Amino acid sequence: MRSTDGGKTWSAPKRINDDAKNRNTFHWFGTLAVAPNGRLDAVWNDTRANPGTSISALYLSSSFDGGKTWTKNTQISQPFNPNIGYPQQQKMGDYLALISDNSAAKVAYAATFNGEEDIWFVRVPVGASNAVSASAVSVFQGTYAGGGMADLWQIDNSTYDITSRFLRGTGQLAAIEADFDLPTSDVSRIEVSLNASAFTSTTRATSGFLWFYNWQTKAWDIQQTFTIGNDGKVNSNVVGQTPVTPYVGPGNRVRTLFRALNPASGSGSVPFRMRSDQIQLKFS
Repeated sequence: MRSTDGGKTWSAPKRINDDAKNRNTFHWFGTLAVAPNGRLDAVWNDTRANPGTSISALYLSSSFDGGKTWTKNTQISQPFNPNIGYPQQQKMGDYLALISDNSAAKVAYAATFNGEEDIWFVRVPVGASNAVSASAVSVFQGTYAGGGMADLWQIDNSTYDITSRFLRGTGQLAAIEADFDLPTSDVSRIEVSLNASAFTSTTRATSGFLWFYNWQTKAWDIQQTFTIGNDGKVNSNVVGQTPVTPYVGPGNRVRTLFRALNPASGSGSVPFRMRSDQIQLKFS
């Protein structure tokens, strides 16, 4: 769960373990730590490789955007049986110890690799992410039709929807503005990836345009044209920018605009719904 107002309100819980549901598996002794650079690390014992038993292994996942999205789960220990090596009771000591710095997650944990309970240590390098999720989103053109910012954080079945509006001499338009906050100002290239679709009564093919906000001229600069979906589910990887200086503003903010158009002439000039599933900003 996340809070952005000091704990007054909280988001819905987010599942970090990425194995299949309802497989009679256990995820236990979950522990969380925060690195000085803001990266979140989570570790836990996990029985996914041996469902229906207590045979466990240590797993790790990290988040580089405040818990919005998490990396693919990584097994960081060999399997072990937590129910051996005890003369009086069949259980290990509780808890894991986790400390995170800017380059690694460091874990102290109990395991029975030697047929007895021992304390083990593992240091797992965690490289810096070069992608961030949207920190703000709004309708630039069109009419809001459902969804929220969290629906843009990962590819799933939830989308941020806009229905188009007709502009005389231009056609049917829908546009979403998405802002990103870079963790550093030391950036030479930015690239946006978009997963979106546009549905009409006659066709799913719609022209798309990517714009970056130029903080020096206070105007939008068009950077890329592309097509939003003949199959309704197109991943459009659009544009790298070098240099990026005009497009990184106060607080290392990058402002983008995705605009979809069915032109006024021809059969494409019909209302449509633009459905955005994931928008990410990559940087280097």
